[in-house]
Amino acid sequence: MQAILTVVEYIKKSLVNGQLAGAVLYDFAEAFGSVDHYHLLEKARNDFNIRGLLFLHITSFLSGRRARIKIGELIGDWLESEFGMSAGTRLGPLLFIMHLHDLPSPIKPKFADDQEIQSDLQGATNRLVQWAENESMVINVAKTKDMLFGEVNKKISIKIDNLDLENVSSFKYLCVMLNPMLDFGMHYAG
Repeated sequence: MQAILTVVEYIKKSLVNGQLAGAVLYDFAEAFGSVDHYHLLEKARNDFNIRGLLFLHITSFLSGRRARIKIGELIGDWLESEFGMSAGTRLGPLLFIMHLHDLPSPIKPKFADDQEIQSDLQGATNRLVQWAENESMVINVAKTKDMLFGEVNKKISIKIDNLDLENVSSFKYLCVMLNPMLDFGMHYAG
């Protein structure tokens, strides 16, 4: 809930001041499933100074994990899993957040023209792409969108690997529909 309130307040501040704001809405392909256990343990030790029994508990949680696929009545063989977090566990989401702690610093929306916003967002996107490559994570370009707030007819153009991101006029972010003018009337439609 805090994340959506923060985003809306930044955008609203721009709109109230007659300025534009932009956003890139990133999607990681198989985000939970792509976390390298060894790399996560290195972050736990080096970045969070986790030692002793807690470190052993996290190591045990990540070690010897197995997974299999079930489709209808067909059940696959168990396979060892060296990557990924268990989304259905209590510890998995916390470890995933630890994994993401060193994402490149976000660029807060600024009061600027659309070209400056585009330049800032492209720079942030380039840093995130580099971080993702270092972490063996993949940004799903087809599901990553960009959006300009404050002007219905203007657009920004952000690229990942020379592919243009889709510019959208509405986006469901954490169950809230966002549009360029922050008109929340969509939530009340029929």
